[in-house]
Amino acid sequence: MLELNLFGDSQIVRFNNYLKNSNKFPEVRIHSVVAKSGISISQLKALIKQQKLSLEHKQINIIFIGTNNITAFERFERIKSDLLSLVAFFKRLLPPSASLVLVEIPLFPKFQGNPKILDLILRVNQLLASIKTDKVIILKWDFQGNIDDYFTQFYRGRKGRIDKIHINRRAFDLLLTSVCDLVNGTKLRKAVRVTPTATNVSGINW
Repeated sequence: MLELNLFGDSQIVRFNNYLKNSNKFPEVRIHSVVAKSGISISQLKALIKQQKLSLEHKQINIIFIGTNNITAFERFERIKSDLLSLVAFFKRLLPPSASLVLVEIPLFPKFQGNPKILDLILRVNQLLASIKTDKVIILKWDFQGNIDDYFTQFYRGRKGRIDKIHINRRAFDLLLTSVCDLVNGTKLRKAVRVTPTATNVSGINW
């Protein structure tokens, strides 16, 4: 059984919704979700503090945050400070057998022509790589083929607008199977449907 807690911005809001409504991965159970569209790294930390979470043994805690800091053109030093503070906060919460998975910021198709944002994404991902430990796992995206396929297919924004920032179902599947590979090996890939049981869904902006 893959025991998950999910934390982040709108990417995690959508990931949680996908898991709840998908028919894949029966070995997945969602316990807590603390996520809200549009929030920054520091706002996520404040939101988590409000929930007074108690993380359990053997749970995998996935954090996918930073998109809004980057698209707001925040200074890298500010992002670095907030991210390190968030990770340090989680390390104090983690029981010995729990894991923390930090998800890299993908190179969004929308910003392929924006060198300033792409440079900021690369610097943030380099920072994530530098804080990897036995307890802190970094999930690197391994998009195969056209990166647009992980953003524009299956998911469109309001009024049919193509969304080139939020990842779609194909990327969600990649995210989940990558977590399986990183934490539990490949045995969970044999599952065919998901049965999430969200017992503490907090801070969601549906």
